Amino acid sequence: MQVEGHEHRLGRVGNFPCLPCDACDRSNRDGISWNPSYREGFDCRECDFRVHTKCIFVFKILETSEHPSHDGHCIKLLTTGAPDNIDPNCHICGKRTKRLLYHCSSCNLNLDIHCVVDALSHLNIPWHHHPLLMLDVGDDMLCAVCGKPGGYGYCCPLCWLVVHEECISVFDSPEITDHSYHARHSLKLLTEGAPAYTDLKCHICGRDTGNFLYHCDICKFNMDMVCATYTSLPMALSKMKVHDEHTLALIPRLISFICDACGEKGDHSPYVCLQCDIMFFHQGCARLPRVIHVNRHDHRVYYKYPLGLGEWKCEMCNNEGRVGWGRA
Repeated sequence: MQVEGHEHRLGRVGNFPCLPCDACDRSNRDGISWNPSYREGFDCRECDFRVHTKCIFVFKILETSEHPSHDGHCIKLLTTGAPDNIDPNCHICGKRTKRLLYHCSSCNLNLDIHCVVDALSHLNIPWHHHPLLMLDVGDDMLCAVCGKPGGYGYCCPLCWLVVHEECISVFDSPEITDHSYHARHSLKLLTEGAPAYTDLKCHICGRDTGNFLYHCDICKFNMDMVCATYTSLPMALSKMKVHDEHTLALIPRLISFICDACGEKGDHSPYVCLQCDIMFFHQGCARLPRVIHVNRHDHRVYYKYPLGLGEWKCEMCNNEGRVGWGRA
């Protein structure tokens, strides 16, 4: 792994009861040995340091001029320990610094990681137990709301939670009413995962909800943050080429079905035609075109349901086709 600001590649290390870390003081005594993020991490053999997965964020703060005890001075991250002939103790807390520390060359003083991070600008929010730190989150961390990497965001150094700056306002509304996917009841924001009495999956996309989701305790309905705030599936589809006879309705719930377009199984939020003795379609399959053009074929290829009895082979991949679904 290559991190910005460090000339050497970091190797992955793990499977320790508790990995010694040169950025923090956490140990088995702190009761964190159960957490895999403190049992694994990265090391630099050239500089002889190790860092927890949870603590790798320090490489996002290579230098800062915002520390209140060094206003106007730039303190920089060092990875090889305190410079020679300088007191190795942190001048804030008095503890001996580790291989990873911050150093002010103007004052020739050292600061440990905790004292620097703790003094930087924080955002305290009621739905999270720890203060959040504004960072350039980079491409290796995903926003808990939109699921996308990159950009500036709020990061929890303890929980590795990341929320983009533009996504943080989502948490200003702890309750959603009249959401198109679940208009019957209001949905409450949960920040510690789906309740144990549910299946822990989003009823719209079928993915695990993670720690942040909207929930209806009356219907035991879960919806992850992406589906609740960024995904906009229409509740009805009309004149779709795969089935243009009737309107297809979205059923926003976990349900097992066989797709009438591709013949494959599905387990969440299909589009359904209630007028055709219940026809089910995957969300993607509901938008399949009736006619396609294939470069290897001179004529247009039509979707046909069913294909009819007999043995069929796909002309593209030469695999046997499912009886009843395909294009001819």
